[in-house]
Amino acid sequence: MDVETAIESRVEKIGQLFDTLDPFPFRERDLDEHAEEYIVGWAREFPRKQSIKIIVYAPKDELRSEQAHQLGEGFARYFTTGPR
Repeated sequence: MDVETAIESRVEKIGQLFDTLDPFPFRERDLDEHAEEYIVGWAREFPRKQSIKIIVYAPKDELRSEQAHQLGEGFARYFTTGPR
């Protein structure tokens, strides 16, 4: 059984996590450089075969946004296909 480890981040705006200059739709954008460094840096601290959950804390109104609902898909796309 895999143990799941969490990487937690707090933002004021969900859009802070992704490159705002990337012209692709939100869920297809590359991660912001600083967000990527933070997530990948923490992920390297965990054993390779350990599942990782990314938890994002944001104001309630941000969590109701369409971007918030696309976060899981955006992270999954980025970390399975990598940056363009």
